[in-house]
Order: sequence, then C-alpha cells, then structure tokens
Amino acid sequence: MITLSIFLIVTLPLGFIGIIQQFLGTMFEKSIMSVVTIIGFCSDTRIAFEKRW
Repeated sequence: MITLSIFLIVTLPLGFIGIIQQFLGTMFEKSIMSVVTIIGFCSDTRIAFEKRW
C-alpha cells in the first residue's frame, strides 16, 4: 500500500501535464477527455494522500 501511494505521488506531475495537453488538443479532447483526465487526476490525488496504514 505504501508503494502504491509513493508511485501515485511521483506520477502526479505527469497527470497534471496530461490535463494541460488535453486542453491543447482537438475539440473532442477539450470537451470529453479533459473531464475524464481531471476526474482521474483527482482520484489519483485522493488515493495517494489518503492515510490507510
């Protein structure tokens, strides 16, 4: 569990870069995929910082 949290914390900047790339893409990426990417980023952040151990 600790390994998963460390992995998610390390990859959070990559998720943020992915959000920026979605807003620079086509109209489909701006309207649909950006919402999916933001939801994924928020869930990764929550899992990474949630204290279960």
